[in-house]
Amino acid sequence: VTADHYVAALPVEVMRSLAGPPLRALEPRLAALDRLVTRWMNGVLFYLDRDIPLVNGHAIYIDSEWALTSISQAQFWKGLDLGRYGDGRVRGILSVDVSDWDTPGRRTGKVAMRCTPQEIRAEVWSQLEDHLEEQIDERHVLAWFLDPAITFPNPTEAANLEPLLINTAGSWADRPDAATRIPNLLLAADFVRTHTDLATMEGA
Repeated sequence: VTADHYVAALPVEVMRSLAGPPLRALEPRLAALDRLVTRWMNGVLFYLDRDIPLVNGHAIYIDSEWALTSISQAQFWKGLDLGRYGDGRVRGILSVDVSDWDTPGRRTGKVAMRCTPQEIRAEVWSQLEDHLEEQIDERHVLAWFLDPAITFPNPTEAANLEPLLINTAGSWADRPDAATRIPNLLLAADFVRTHTDLATMEGA
């Protein structure tokens, strides 16, 4: 593709594979992309037959094996009737992020990336039960949905199509600005230096 200007709106793991020696010679800061860290952080949605607000924001289960965080969605969508969607039975959505895919779970004894989708679902729900006790009940789960970025080729372990940039200590120095030394190449992604020092869509 030949154009007057180029905007690279790509995640860091894709951009560093495309920024080969010719581009890095013109913009040396692109070489630092190799030092930026990505990890797995992917979620499971639980669709419930009732709304369970839990807390007015994000919850972190600090001692959960898989470093879970969650947010109960319905409370933040005022005026939205979830009953108008699907089969009409859903009243609440519990969105859960798994941030540690390398520590064995208590039930399965396996790390998340070596589990089947069903094992991931069961382990996540069990770890939630460890922390929420009487607040949640398996009987209220109508359906669940695992982030499709987690793929399951057989017979190898799961792969993650969307790893998350982690802003480690000192990584600011390795993050390029949106404007590069190549006059017609701009970067637009969560690894670019912004005032939001966190991998978010707002930062991108």
